[in-house]
Amino acid sequence: MDSNKKTIILSNGLSLSEDVSKELLEITSSIEKIENELKKFHELQKQYESFRQKLFDVMTKNNVIKYVSLGGIQFTIVSGSNDKTEIVLKFNEDKFKAENPELYKKYLEQIEKTTKGKSSYLRITLPKGEWFE
Repeated sequence: MDSNKKTIILSNGLSLSEDVSKELLEITSSIEKIENELKKFHELQKQYESFRQKLFDVMTKNNVIKYVSLGGIQFTIVSGSNDKTEIVLKFNEDKFKAENPELYKKYLEQIEKTTKGKSSYLRITLPKGEWFE
């Protein structure tokens, strides 16, 4: 160890050279800056979602399906769908195995099957090419 270099003693009793301490300071400072930017991003994301919902509500209320902004961004309401229920035949394998393998048609059952619908949502399409540079 170079005798001219300072040693820093941490609260847990470990010692660090001045070089390592500077490296840690640089790295942690960078992380702090990034953490602050991420916090700002999350706040911006909340604002974005709020405005997106407001736009969806206004477009839906006024029966606007497609709108193109002056900047060329296209906003489209994509229609949702209702739940879909249908009657299907289902083979009851347990009964089939337990009773008579030759009579499998006897054990077909009608069941009700529901397919979950989708909610309407807002699609945003940016114009092709360069954007906000």
